[in-house]
Amino acid sequence: MKNFDTLQTALVVDDNLIDGLIAQKLLCGSGLVKNVIVHNSVDAAIRFLSTCSLAEQPQIMFLDLDMPDKNGFDFLAILDKNPCLLPGHCTLYILSSSIHYLDKEKVSTFPRVRQFLQKPMTMELLSTLFSNIDTEVLD
Repeated sequence: MKNFDTLQTALVVDDNLIDGLIAQKLLCGSGLVKNVIVHNSVDAAIRFLSTCSLAEQPQIMFLDLDMPDKNGFDFLAILDKNPCLLPGHCTLYILSSSIHYLDKEKVSTFPRVRQFLQKPMTMELLSTLFSNIDTEVLD
């Protein structure tokens, strides 16, 4: 892995409580992230991002696509219209169980998304991600 400081905050947006808990445990347990904030809806994540302090802003985010009410694409559309919600230094990943190629194509139209990842989150996945993260993105 490249040498960099532990990330302060990760944000996970996933309506599945078990997937959110797994992500929280893996991210915290890996020692790669100090704090993990999990929101189970787009609205809750938007409220958090619009009110969080500079110190609370995430440096990495994992977003599920398939959620009730507003989905991950709705979040990305909101982000496109309000780019100040998510700081530019935050690396955004889609973490989804979707295997539909149209979802992957649609995600590719959003420049803020770094990569489409397949659930479940695992230590191997995190190790690969963090070994490839450009330290300039994290500064």
